[in-house]
Amino acid sequence: MRSELLYRSIADRLKLQIDQGVLRPGDRMPSLRSLQHREQCSLSTVLEAYHLLEQDGWIEARPQSGHFVLARSSPTVRLVSEVSIDGRISQILKDLGDPRMISFGAAVPSDSFLPLAQISRSLARQNRAEDSHRYEDPRGNPALRRFLAVLHSSRKRVYDEDDVVITNGCSEALFVSLMTLAQRNSDTVLVESPAYFGIYQIIELFGLRAIEIHSSPSTGVSPEDFARAVQMHRPRAAILIPNFSNPTGALMPANAKRDIAAIARAEGVAIIEDDIYGDIFYEGDERPPALLAGGDASGVLCGSVSKIISPGLRIGWAISKEFGGRIGATKRILNLSTNRLAQAATLDFMRRRSYEIHLKRLRTTLAGLSARYRQELVKAFPHAEISRPGGGYAIWVKTESDTQQLSALSREHSISIAPGFLFDASGEHRRCFRMNCGLEWTPRTRTAVETLGRLYREMDP
Repeated sequence: MRSELLYRSIADRLKLQIDQGVLRPGDRMPSLRSLQHREQCSLSTVLEAYHLLEQDGWIEARPQSGHFVLARSSPTVRLVSEVSIDGRISQILKDLGDPRMISFGAAVPSDSFLPLAQISRSLARQNRAEDSHRYEDPRGNPALRRFLAVLHSSRKRVYDEDDVVITNGCSEALFVSLMTLAQRNSDTVLVESPAYFGIYQIIELFGLRAIEIHSSPSTGVSPEDFARAVQMHRPRAAILIPNFSNPTGALMPANAKRDIAAIARAEGVAIIEDDIYGDIFYEGDERPPALLAGGDASGVLCGSVSKIISPGLRIGWAISKEFGGRIGATKRILNLSTNRLAQAATLDFMRRRSYEIHLKRLRTTLAGLSARYRQELVKAFPHAEISRPGGGYAIWVKTESDTQQLSALSREHSISIAPGFLFDASGEHRRCFRMNCGLEWTPRTRTAVETLGRLYREMDP
């Protein structure tokens, strides 16, 4: 057993050197004798480590020449020692508030798709209550917490009121979850790549190291890559978006969710699941289950009404059987409580039949819009790889050039996009951009998509 652990440990250290570029494709690996001397182990242990690397496709043996590093076209696991992304997103947020801009860069719907009139009535009804001006319970409105506990319970994982903490949107839910589970300036956190840039901002703020795992635009993170990353780097937590990932729109298959949950439980990794898009599915009659719904892994389920009811309400939640009490304490220290009136109005609306009617209408609308935007993007970018999401607001476009220049050019035409360099810390997705398909399809938006294609074709090679 000790010998097996040793050769696997040696192999993992060599994989890390390859991932970090210390050993590059085509480089000759250390000789067996030199590695034996360096590791103070037997020759058979070194041979086993190299055999394991060969099996996994990291190196190859060349007769009478030694072992050499193989090229890996797209590394599936990358360790980023220092995340620095916060300064990149300021322009996107400025554009979101500029009425002159066509905001393809933000994953938010047009106001016409949201139940704003019903929410206004709910706010007016709740504002008449005598206690509407008071502080709310730091953990949140008890009735809203009970409602959300029932809504997100499954056969294998049943939540109760004490497991739910109401937050200021999903971003704060992710923030307090990571703040609770990770040690600042020391821990390593696993994150899919590409991923929502807000996740990278939190990691940067806490001074954590990020393990980036490749996420397919169709199926998300694979269990094999997840297992390899966990074994190599032993992260404290993993932040995943299994249902309609932002920015790709990927839906993780049910069997992959089960496998990743089982691996996380076996390895002691807590899952922080961003499920903000789970209700916005285009196909079938049932919401895809959360990864944590299977009951195997411990973790936190984060969500919000921002994408389905109103971004301005700022009502989100963090739900966890294992960490709910600690997250509640973190939330209380951070900002005491979430807006009382907004919580009451949210509950008032979600309890009504009009909420389900709204959700069905929103799904139908977005399914049509997603298909239309994708059709027009195929015309505008005929050589690009364009994702086909099954839910959410995002379409992921992979081009042949760096899209930072396209972003700058498009702003001159009052068009905002989200270039790919916002969605990772290692620069892997610079040729991509995220497209918001939640805007009304009008002559103006159609012209904007056509303009994007023209600007791209006219870019300097």
